[in-house]
Amino acid sequence: SSGINAEYGGKVLAGILIRSCDKAEVSGLDDLQVLVVATGTKCVDGSKLSSSGQALNDSHAEVLARRAFKRFLMEQVKRFHSQEESSILVKSADPPYLLTVKPGLSFHLYISTSPCGDARIYNMASPEENAASAVKVPRGALRSKIECGEGTIPVSNMSAVQTWDGVLAGERLSTMSCSDKLAMWNVTGIQGAMLTHFMEPVYFDTIVIGACFSLYHITRALVNRVQKCSGLPESYTVHKPLILPVSQQNQRVPSKSSSYSLNWILGEGAVEVTKTNTGKCVDESPSRLCKSALFSKFNDLCKVVTNTKPYGGRLYLDIKKDASNYQTAKKCTVENFSSSGNGKWIGKPVEQDMFSI
Repeated sequence: SSGINAEYGGKVLAGILIRSCDKAEVSGLDDLQVLVVATGTKCVDGSKLSSSGQALNDSHAEVLARRAFKRFLMEQVKRFHSQEESSILVKSADPPYLLTVKPGLSFHLYISTSPCGDARIYNMASPEENAASAVKVPRGALRSKIECGEGTIPVSNMSAVQTWDGVLAGERLSTMSCSDKLAMWNVTGIQGAMLTHFMEPVYFDTIVIGACFSLYHITRALVNRVQKCSGLPESYTVHKPLILPVSQQNQRVPSKSSSYSLNWILGEGAVEVTKTNTGKCVDESPSRLCKSALFSKFNDLCKVVTNTKPYGGRLYLDIKKDASNYQTAKKCTVENFSSSGNGKWIGKPVEQDMFSI
């Protein structure tokens, strides 16, 4: 609503849409429909990390939109197995007979500006200048977001391992840039690890960028850096989404970022407002997009999927590790970044995933 936008308006907006062509038969679905929307440009304060999965680490719009999309997909898996409502998923004809998206459906990402990190490291006065230009900046480097702030820095001088006690003692919390995460998702898919227990990977068909658009640099950051990934499991691929600008480019307007993020999910009612520095809702309750909430929804899903493994009572960390094909695809991507000279992928302290529901 306009009231919410006035008070909590975000500097960057991202949304995921679904497109249905003529041969797709999904009741109640328009030809092009918005599934999720999110805003945000900041990350959590390191002192607010949650050991129970109840704080959002990364409140950048693209990341929150993807988390919201995972929640949407979980609902679609539930619909398929409960057979109570129409689902966008069908069972694959090939072993191990996981769910897959119905033929004729595709997913599309919109971001109001180019993703932070490598996609945005170029001379704005001359967007198409190449790597041989006089402007010497590290092309292709993995970059980390600034804790509680904006912008990114190369990971070259950072440790690839973050520790819980180190962060709480004052070490800067590192979070991989949106350019790096989008490149990763072009290999692992956008469904995350947990959902691969039930379905095949899902990829964006197109990525549409609003402001700061440079096809050369965005393609390098999101696609070219992962082209040499090899040894991927079956169903995984190095995906090449179509990257497009909007018809009229947004102009850069200097402004202060909001300390709030918004998220909206089709079928889940009201917009949720979260504080970026705490990673929680304005009333300090956990967000529906936090790890704990998604894990709880996953456990509810296991009760509906009758042939699922017994996941009850296990750690969130172990459920993700058990998604072996997904983890292999992620490992291949991380190794590709390292061997290509882009840098080492920095993970969060393992303790934050050692919780159960």
